[in-house]
Amino acid sequence: MTKTTQLFCTVLFAATFARVSAQPFVDQTPFNQNVRLGAVLELEGDASGDEVWGFEVGYAQRIYPIDQMVFSFGHVASSDLEQNYFLVSFEQQFPINSKIAPYGTSGIGYIWNDDKIGDANREALYGKVGAGVIFLVAPRWSVVAELNYRFARDSVWLDEDGFHNTNWQTVLGLRYSF
Repeated sequence: MTKTTQLFCTVLFAATFARVSAQPFVDQTPFNQNVRLGAVLELEGDASGDEVWGFEVGYAQRIYPIDQMVFSFGHVASSDLEQNYFLVSFEQQFPINSKIAPYGTSGIGYIWNDDKIGDANREALYGKVGAGVIFLVAPRWSVVAELNYRFARDSVWLDEDGFHNTNWQTVLGLRYSF
């Protein structure tokens, strides 16, 4: 096969695949929508060894073929640090039964700090991977527990040893589906 023939076949295959795979996205209305509110705990603490607590709010919907695409904003604070972040993440659920569904999650976000003990305000793009479990407690209400590992190229998370480029975070929250 010549290079021209290979290129033609590759383009033909890619165009056909794109047309077929794009079909589910045409005129798709949002479904499995939910709003979220959670309490956040940074597991490493801050420079003084204090716990770092905060909140996370978000909106999610099913987006074919992924169970949930989530848009979140979070804020955590301690005596040493205030931190805000925006995050876009994806969740894939693995239901055990109609009331319990473990899930995996990954995403990318933007984080910025206000360091209260120095002049080391920092910001960075970061990624997250994690796992959680959803407990359905009423037809529209769920309780969620999640553990995340977050990582960035730049050091943006503060603990007793200084700034680091990785962090563990837990979220315990509620979801309301509509």
